[in-house]
Amino acid sequence: MIRIRARGHENIRATHRTTLEITKDEACTPRGDCIVAVSSDRSARDLNDELREPQWLRVVLRVPSGKKEIIEGFYPGHELTDERSIVLRKSDFICGRTLMIRCSKSAGDLSRDFVKELQKGAEVEIEIISLS
Repeated sequence: MIRIRARGHENIRATHRTTLEITKDEACTPRGDCIVAVSSDRSARDLNDELREPQWLRVVLRVPSGKKEIIEGFYPGHELTDERSIVLRKSDFICGRTLMIRCSKSAGDLSRDFVKELQKGAEVEIEIISLS
């Protein structure tokens, strides 16, 4: 299991219909409608040593209130190169920041109660679990 720490931000909207992003950036603007967490302690590139083979993954996003969101998708085994962010996609598009494709959820699918916690700046614990 891989653990990542990040936090919410007042500008998080989480309305994008096809992607979800976690970023190392300290803040976000309302235009970043796929962003669900900022100040991440890891980026896609930081995961290369732990993810090598194509596999199905589960990502669990959890805030201190106990609310959580679970997303499943496929990691195709490509090299993760982005130094700022991690992206989960419903589509099959792959680039250096794409952790998973064919995901069960995007930012816009998260419960609005969960998003409200993120907008308050809640700490976010992210777990990446292999299903293979």
